[in-house]
Amino acid sequence: MTYRPNSKDRKVIYLLAKLAELGLDVREDALHRLVYRIQREGARIGFEFKVASSDGSVFSHELAERLERLAEAGYVKRFMVTGHSYEELYYYVYRVSEKGAALVKKAGVAQRDRRIIDEVVKRIGDRVSKLRGGGGG
Repeated sequence: MTYRPNSKDRKVIYLLAKLAELGLDVREDALHRLVYRIQREGARIGFEFKVASSDGSVFSHELAERLERLAEAGYVKRFMVTGHSYEELYYYVYRVSEKGAALVKKAGVAQRDRRIIDEVVKRIGDRVSKLRGGGGG
């Protein structure tokens, strides 16, 4: 049976597609933080997050499960990358696939949510441009 992405899935795929336009692949932990932030800014995605009081990290079991299903169905690509320390042996990085990009072009995302995602990604793009341009100090 094939997996048919719903509106939650399409919003995550759209976010990955916008980040891909910036040339960015996204670590799974960063993707959880981004989706959490986008929801806090008003997008109606609907994931429940647990916030770790020790370090403020966020995690959604449902988002993790959906990412796995989307990768298995070919809507996103998931890469396992080796970590830089013993505490972090490996982690997952996500990128939109051609199939995923075609889906969000065809099926779309709610205009209000698309606007919020676009605003967050634009701010990320501005920061990346400064870093790539040597503007850091």
